[in-house]
Amino acid sequence: MIRTAALLCLLFLGLFSWANALPSTNALDVCEDCGHQKICKSHRAHDAAEIKRLGPDLESDDMNTRLRAIEAVADLARDHPKAPFKGAAEVLVEALEDDKLVVQSAAFRYLADGQHPETAVAGYVKRIKWFKGHMWTLVADMTGPNEEHGGVGDAMEVLKRAVSCGENLRDDRVVDALSGLLNAFPTEMRGEPVAMATSRALLRLGTADAVKAVIKQFGSQTDQSKTRQIHFALKTFANRLEIEESPDFGDNVEGAWIAWSRKNKKRIPKKLGKWTGPPEEDEEDDD
Repeated sequence: MIRTAALLCLLFLGLFSWANALPSTNALDVCEDCGHQKICKSHRAHDAAEIKRLGPDLESDDMNTRLRAIEAVADLARDHPKAPFKGAAEVLVEALEDDKLVVQSAAFRYLADGQHPETAVAGYVKRIKWFKGHMWTLVADMTGPNEEHGGVGDAMEVLKRAVSCGENLRDDRVVDALSGLLNAFPTEMRGEPVAMATSRALLRLGTADAVKAVIKQFGSQTDQSKTRQIHFALKTFANRLEIEESPDFGDNVEGAWIAWSRKNKKRIPKKLGKWTGPPEEDEEDDD
């Protein structure tokens, strides 16, 4: 009996030591070497090893396998949200140019949700600028000549997802990229779903430059239904700022909103600065 008990005790101690040697998904909450945007060596090594393990799936010819792999890479940040691994964001940035539009759409969503801030912003801005640079052949370039990358509907979904995700990356470079894209849309696209999604994202970012870019959309718009959509997006923005007085819809709606933005310029943030990730909990409590 004593011998058996001793063996069981040794077995328990061995299992306890083995379990403690594994990386904990909650370890960053107590790890003294990890902090805001500073990941410790052990967690960096763990994430790098996991990405290496997922390598064959990330390169798979099967779209669904790639989708599962990039989701697994994105989930690494969930285990340590204060210090996301740069290498994970780099994988997601590469996926923005995946051969399939469905994968691109998922990559945009993951990249803008708790990943390494600088890598996410830089990769996001680069892709938005690619959209702008290909504007006149954009859908065809995205789908491929035989729609081998996806259909027209898939391309529009990627664009809507891409611009909408921008509101989560609160950086002046994102404002600049989305403003440039919005300005590049042909007149007939203004007030349409992708352009409106861009406008709403800009107004969520909420800087003076973002507001100016949206107001500019009134310029050559003659379709009143589309003009009303732009107007009501600005109305929503004004309500969010808790500014009671805002223009009514009318013939000179663009001029009215320009005058409103000048009158309330002290209420509209001038710049966002550089995105460094969500604030610490104690910073949020101070607000």
